[in-house]
Amino acid sequence: MGLEERLKEFRDSLPLLMDLKHDAMRERHWRRLMAQTGIEFDMNPETFTLQNVFAMELSRFVDDIADILNTAIKEAAIEKGIKYAIQCLRRRSLPPFMGW
Repeated sequence: MGLEERLKEFRDSLPLLMDLKHDAMRERHWRRLMAQTGIEFDMNPETFTLQNVFAMELSRFVDDIADILNTAIKEAAIEKGIKYAIQCLRRRSLPPFMGW
């Protein structure tokens, strides 16, 4: 593979890498990714390198990764809402409801 082809592959992989790096991704999402792709990998940041990502050819699973990320983002929003509700309950005050 020539340099130009490698650069194109890298450029095309950038959105995928950003998805994989998203803060909403938790261990359960990585496990789901491994189950859906059939690719087992070590999530240790010291061994989970860019070279390993390319070797796993995760770009074949862009739709699966997008689906898992969307789920992760929605779950993160729910977790944030639950934490906020717990804080309000601990202070024994609820915010006013819209339109009430």
